[in-house]
Amino acid sequence: MTKTKSRWVRVELGTKALSREVKALRCGLDVSGSSGKLCRELTGQNYTKTDRRNDKPLPFDLNRSHKLYQALFAPIEDLIKGKELILVPSGPLTQLPFQVLVTQKPTAQTTYSDAAWLVKSHALSIMPSVSSIMTLRQFAKTSRASRPYLGIGNPLLEGPDSRYADLAKEARQKQICKGLQPQRVASLGLTRTVKLPRLREANVDHIRKQSPLPETADEVCAVAKSLNATDLDIRLGKTATEDEIKTLSGTGALAKYQILHFATHGAMAGEVLGSGEPGLLLTPPKKGSEQDDGYLSASEITTLKLNAEWVILSACNTAAGGAAGAEALSGLARAFFYAGARALLVSHWAVASDPTVQLITGAFEALKQSPDIGRSEALRRSMIAMIEGKDKQLAHPEYWSPFILVGEGAASKPILSEAARVWVEVKVLELVIEQYSGTAQAQLARERLERLKAAQVAALPKPTKPAKPSSEVKPAISNRFVVQIAALRTQADALTAFFDIQQRYPNLLRSYQPLIQKAKLGSKRAWYRLRIGPFHNRSAASEMCSKLKAAGLRDCFVRPL
Repeated sequence: MTKTKSRWVRVELGTKALSREVKALRCGLDVSGSSGKLCRELTGQNYTKTDRRNDKPLPFDLNRSHKLYQALFAPIEDLIKGKELILVPSGPLTQLPFQVLVTQKPTAQTTYSDAAWLVKSHALSIMPSVSSIMTLRQFAKTSRASRPYLGIGNPLLEGPDSRYADLAKEARQKQICKGLQPQRVASLGLTRTVKLPRLREANVDHIRKQSPLPETADEVCAVAKSLNATDLDIRLGKTATEDEIKTLSGTGALAKYQILHFATHGAMAGEVLGSGEPGLLLTPPKKGSEQDDGYLSASEITTLKLNAEWVILSACNTAAGGAAGAEALSGLARAFFYAGARALLVSHWAVASDPTVQLITGAFEALKQSPDIGRSEALRRSMIAMIEGKDKQLAHPEYWSPFILVGEGAASKPILSEAARVWVEVKVLELVIEQYSGTAQAQLARERLERLKAAQVAALPKPTKPAKPSSEVKPAISNRFVVQIAALRTQADALTAFFDIQQRYPNLLRSYQPLIQKAKLGSKRAWYRLRIGPFHNRSAASEMCSKLKAAGLRDCFVRPL
């Protein structure tokens, strides 16, 4: 679907065949499973750990990649030519970074550097759902954050048994950035245990038994150095806590960062005992509480105050694949979007820290030099720079393709008034109050909601005082008019409709506030009339109606106030 055209295409590959093709391609991308039995069966190649130690590249199949591209995109090539692609994948396709598809048939001489990767011709971004496209574009605003980067990683975990003692010791030694060397970053799955019914707090002992991630300290420090961040912008080890993040949010410090980087485990709903939500693992306290149980859940993320252009989730397993992983990624993405993030950068598999840093900083540098290109184009340019760079090893898609951009890929710009952002925050706070009734978190949300509503009332335009005696007020009001543009079943629907219409016709409606009037229609359910105004005379209201109809709005009526 484009701005002007749409087309439905049936993909002949069934879910089973599609899953097989995606898994086969991932055998040439993710080293963690490349030497397993499944990859040997799918690819017909026996890639061993010895091959890896000898720096033999993973056997990525260019021909297979091209055939999958043909199945998915060949019928719409004319429609997508020269365009940015916004993808809403489902099923097996959630496990595939689309940038690794090959658009032209490779020859025996084709190398990874000169292959016709999809990313060479298209910038790509992923959306959790179709509806999220409009939501993000309605509420996206250019970040005014003053600090470049906040890195959070290397949570102090112990692992499930004594075999992890050395990793835990290494993690305790890597709580500052000085003198760290880049190493491999491992994306490790959680230790599976019996699931318990959902509680208000996560089980800190279960969190503590997850695998340590000392390598993530190296990655955070390397990115921080490249972005000129200071020691004050790093939270490693004992400072990488849920309490610390919530404190930064409460003081407003978290909203001062353009980039947030979480290098830690990501969990799917139900993986962490005591929580039924997806989230991020941090250093657990000795004893859990509502403020800090070591698990930053999706609902808690929604209450954070962010102003970030990017949120990076590396060393996570939320994009690793499968239906549960897709659901977790979608839940985390929505949570960060509600909190104020524009986009997420999420890794599909483990990758060495050097290429990770090169990819991330390359995208940031491209965006810094050309702010109008947008995030997805900046990431595309960084990937191409690695593909076509001097280091031919980095041309392999294992190194440049693991990260996907989830969210708004276009350049941020103010589209709607502040009222739209406030409305979303109000709805999120109401949800938190309802879900966590009786807790300190609900009380904080209630206090914030009261402040927001008070600010809204204070911001309303003051009514004009009549210049004449009060006996003449009624005739003055009777000469004022409004323009009715919709009638909906609920007040929330009416507000949503207003923000949608305001986004479609910003030049006409940017300065107007919604006027919603409840109308009872006998025994039937009430309707909520969505109006704008007031206008001082019928002529001005009629002129606005004419402009809206000329712009494409069908329903528009002038009514007396």
